[in-house]
Amino acid sequence: MNIEDAILLLTRPVAGSDRFADQVVQSLGAPGRIVISPVLQIGYFGGLPELPEVFAAAFTSAEGVAAFVRFSGWRGRAYCVGPRTGAVAREAGFDVVAGSGGAAELAEVILAQPPGCEVVHFAGQYHRGNLVEGLQARGQSARRVILYHQHEVPLSAEAVQALAAPGLVLLPIFSPRSARILSAQIGNSAKNLCICALSPAVAADCAFGNGVDLTVASEPTAKGMVDALSQSLRAA
Repeated sequence: MNIEDAILLLTRPVAGSDRFADQVVQSLGAPGRIVISPVLQIGYFGGLPELPEVFAAAFTSAEGVAAFVRFSGWRGRAYCVGPRTGAVAREAGFDVVAGSGGAAELAEVILAQPPGCEVVHFAGQYHRGNLVEGLQARGQSARRVILYHQHEVPLSAEAVQALAAPGLVLLPIFSPRSARILSAQIGNSAKNLCICALSPAVAADCAFGNGVDLTVASEPTAKGMVDALSQSLRAA
């Protein structure tokens, strides 16, 4: 199937959805329709706790970078989970060392290029992986600071209508929590749905009923997700 015959449904926060939509259009062409309906709304906690005089930051999402920048003017070494998060941090002025995707892989990057000080993981209330625990288990001083939370919001009327339409709906899902939320909101009501999951962990929390196509990205990056969408289109 051609992408111009499909609906692309994006449920990340608006800024992230806009970025990913641009990547899809640049790589695959313009979908027949793009519907953006975030199912998570980001809010921020009060600020930063007291931090060590010398530390290195770790970010596993662009949202973590944005939250930190709200509260601090510090710009030093930042270990970032993947290219996109790294680009956001670099643009904000950090000295970036980026992994290729995934908390476990980021831990290896940090251990291969240790900062010589404590690593502070700035994250959301719901975060992927066990970066801090993995570092601590291997002797690297690390802690986690929670800066933001994400509240569930229902799919918009436009998204519900898109899911009920007869055409193919492409739905990329980037986190286990989003997978659980979308599974609960959509269930098995959408019959022409192609799910693209960022990782096996995300796929494991997808429960959309029988007949829904599910593709897992070959790597947990935006490029991997675009490739998964392309694969879904070829199979449709």
